[in-house]
This record gives sequence, structure tokens and C-alpha cells, in this order.
Amino acid sequence: MSGNTLIWAHDDMLGPHQPPFRATPEAPCVVVLDPAVVAARLYGLKRLVFVTECALALPNLRLRKGETVAQVLAVADELGCARVATVTTPCPQLSGFMDALAGRIELERMAPDPFVIPRRKLDLKRFMRFWKKVEDVAFLPTHRQG
Repeated sequence: MSGNTLIWAHDDMLGPHQPPFRATPEAPCVVVLDPAVVAARLYGLKRLVFVTECALALPNLRLRKGETVAQVLAVADELGCARVATVTTPCPQLSGFMDALAGRIELERMAPDPFVIPRRKLDLKRFMRFWKKVEDVAFLPTHRQG
């Protein structure tokens, strides 16, 4: 990634060890608190506090309130960034924002770090069977430091 990259940190990448932060640790970062997203997802006060506290731990942060795509593009324009980097997500709403951004600015979608790296084959039919196999590694660090 080049020096004119903006990192868009969304709900599924609120940690400072995600791939875009490792690829360009000096890049500015934007987190958008979108009232429409908050309302649609029925976020309560505790969730908003959690998201905000996670955002405040991110490097080179610009915290914005407003419509997500417009705010990401505005910050990119203000900082002279020609591209946006983020991580992929299974969330249809966030993926829609990514599609909208990709039509207006160069967008790099990186694969997120896995939540768990299992030591054996998983049975995903029942959560408890899954959890019993991964609980010993679930809270180990998964980010690569370098």
C-alpha cells in the first residue's frame, strides 16, 4: 500500500492489529458512527461505548458521525488519500458500503485475521461441540507482529 491510503475501520475490524494497520501503520484511519447503522442494528448505549472505546485505541484516528460512504470519502478527500483499505466482512450492510466506495475510490479489501486457528477439524453443527474444541485457543493472540 502506498502512503496515500486511508484505513476505514468498521464494526468488524476494530482492533489495531488488523491487516490494513500492519500493512501501513502510518496511514490515517477513519471510524464512522452512522446513525442509520446504529438505528438499524438497534445498538444500545453499551455497544456504542464499546465501539467508541475500540475506535479510540486505533492509530491516527479520525472519528466521524454521519452517512458512512460520504464520511469515508470526505476524509479521503481532506487528507488527499487516493485509496481506502479495509477488511472484508460477512455483513451485507458493510459490504454494500464497500461496493459503493469501490465505485468512487480505489478500495482494497483485505482478508481479516481468523478469530480462531483450530488445532483439529471442527464440528460446526452445534456451538458447544465447536466451543469445546476451540476454547483453549480462542483467546490466544492471532495477529502477526512484525
